[in-house]
Amino acid sequence: MKFSEAQAIATEHATSDYYVNSYRDMERMYLPALLEAVESRSPTRILEVGPGWGTTAVWLADEGHDVTVMDLMPLGTWMTQELIDTYGIKYVHNDIEDAVAPDGIDLGTFDLVIMTQVIPHLAWKPDRALRHVADLMSDDGEFITSVLDLLDYKDLDAAFGDDWTGVPEWKSTDRCQDIVKCMYTSETFSELLESVFDTIEIWKPKRSTVLFARATKRAAQ
Repeated sequence: MKFSEAQAIATEHATSDYYVNSYRDMERMYLPALLEAVESRSPTRILEVGPGWGTTAVWLADEGHDVTVMDLMPLGTWMTQELIDTYGIKYVHNDIEDAVAPDGIDLGTFDLVIMTQVIPHLAWKPDRALRHVADLMSDDGEFITSVLDLLDYKDLDAAFGDDWTGVPEWKSTDRCQDIVKCMYTSETFSELLESVFDTIEIWKPKRSTVLFARATKRAAQ
């Protein structure tokens, strides 16, 4: 399946005009690079945290992967029941900042966890959510994530600026309602990931304003 075909399917099932009018163009800035990074994988067990309207999940499922998605919003807010049923996608309603999984549910572990364009929006200090991600990874699993590059968005206001360590600890304050909590450079993005993961690789696709990272799980001490 081509990226454009996955977007067409997401468009058909979109629950609001926002996807067509705005976010579809945003996806074109980063999703082709993500799909390129995973397209050579043999079918495997994959979790996507923050799946949006399901473009990536549909593409992955069509490639033969066993796909689970996790979102803090209930099913039907962005992705529809019809979409996940059609492509055999499992939907988990859970906030990755709060817990690894909903109470009483064991999701097991995944060979790949994807979380694109989510970290800047996390309400609390982001290393907590990333530790939960690590708990969901198999011992030899990978994590692929992305953020906007601050150097390309110098005028974009973030509630806590560009210092992720200054974001409040989990539930230590009222939840900040600003859409963007923190922005990242390649240096601060690396620092955040290194606080949780082992091997870190950061890259920026050509003509992109998005920083990508690939990380592996830190071995248990």
